[in-house]
Amino acid sequence: MKIHPSADERNSNPGNGKWFIVPSTLPAPGYETTQNKISVEYKAQLLRDLGLEEQLDSISITTYPTPTSQPLSQPPSGNMLLAALSTWLHALPAALLPSLDLTPAALLSAFPSTYSLYKPLLLLPAHTFRSPAWTTLLSALPLQPPLSLLPSLYATLAHATGATHVALNAPIPPQRASSAAEEGEEEGRSANVLRAPLALVPLHGDFGGRPTAAVAEEKGSSGAGPTAEDFAAAFWVSARQNGVVQVWAPLHTMFSRGNVSEKARVLGMASVRLAVGEGEGEGEGGGAVGCAAVDLYAGIGYFAFSYRKAGVRRVLCWELNPWSVEGLRRGAAENGWSVESFGAVGDLEGEAVEADFWVFEESNEFALEKILRLRNSLPPIRHVNCGLLPTSRGSWKTAVEAVDLAMGGWIHLHENIAVKDIEAKAEDIVREIQAIVDDEPQGSVSQGSQKERQVRLEHVEKVKTYAPGVMHCVLDIYIPQGGARVRYI
Repeated sequence: MKIHPSADERNSNPGNGKWFIVPSTLPAPGYETTQNKISVEYKAQLLRDLGLEEQLDSISITTYPTPTSQPLSQPPSGNMLLAALSTWLHALPAALLPSLDLTPAALLSAFPSTYSLYKPLLLLPAHTFRSPAWTTLLSALPLQPPLSLLPSLYATLAHATGATHVALNAPIPPQRASSAAEEGEEEGRSANVLRAPLALVPLHGDFGGRPTAAVAEEKGSSGAGPTAEDFAAAFWVSARQNGVVQVWAPLHTMFSRGNVSEKARVLGMASVRLAVGEGEGEGEGGGAVGCAAVDLYAGIGYFAFSYRKAGVRRVLCWELNPWSVEGLRRGAAENGWSVESFGAVGDLEGEAVEADFWVFEESNEFALEKILRLRNSLPPIRHVNCGLLPTSRGSWKTAVEAVDLAMGGWIHLHENIAVKDIEAKAEDIVREIQAIVDDEPQGSVSQGSQKERQVRLEHVEKVKTYAPGVMHCVLDIYIPQGGARVRYI
């Protein structure tokens, strides 16, 4: 390997002099298995042999283990990924790491010990290779085959975890580059309304090609959405949480492992059990009425599936991302549930649609109109989920008015709130919801009863930390009944 400047800033000499690394394969007896500083006596002898005895105080010598001399029988700290990584590092050309002033130990300590495994997908944190040690190593590796070592690195990590695909994970960006930005024009960014995982970086395995045309973000916009062929060619992953299977395409759809606790809470929520139990009463036709729920940001069925598993008879879903809708459809099939997608209310009117999930591939701006027109075809809507971060404010009015007037119900608002402001912010939100309720058209209700229709904050669930000092919260707000159900013709 080449002589190069030391990466250690501590190795700077007075007078603007710099230290350099000179790789060698000189033996260091007694130091074959551990990195160490050699003895002064051995150093002096070595420099005399090289004719450099006058540089005794200017030269530092560090030894490194022979790559094959330290087999690992147990993973470091029990981590199979680090064990595999250690094996890969020790298999590198002998002079590579010393030439970069690096050691296997330094690289292992700079490698994240956490990862997500959804077999056959291994997701590594976004910062996995961003440390100085790893950027130094990766920048020195040959990139072109047949000499490239990166494929063997990723294949090693995949094999260690039983995965076939590896990717760098990253938070969902709030914006996406438009064609203008990609061409270098200014202001070429738009909101990432589809919540697509644009920052995910595939490293190993075939994730399937992106659609040949851009996914349409709004109905009626130019550009075609993904085709059946696109769906078939994509890489799909599944996970089982709380006894529920969910399916998604990692290149196109987000998946949040941290929401598992909220999904479990929905499954066991007392208000959900109450609504399901009340729905088992006798209806006018002699059968059980059941109850319905609405998910205004359905995604792949994160919370919609929990409502259905908890006993809710029908769940209405609004979702813009066609990849998420496909994931919802596939996940529902895995759980034994049925799905119908509708482009217009007319598709439903006059027909007995018994599907567990009614999915509308459109903005939830149109949800209230659909719900009001379909009210007579649905069991009472008792729960509405608004699961958008950082705020679901845009759907609050729809959520309130979707709740069944005759029976009342609950809305569940997802919000990012500063930890120190949770109590005060919750009070502000309740006041805003009360104002919406006060303006809502009433059914057959007396003036006196209308005055008593007060919303109630039942619970604030702190789901997980979203950012330093910021918590992902869910506010459970009860919306009282407002009189007899209004019939819509």
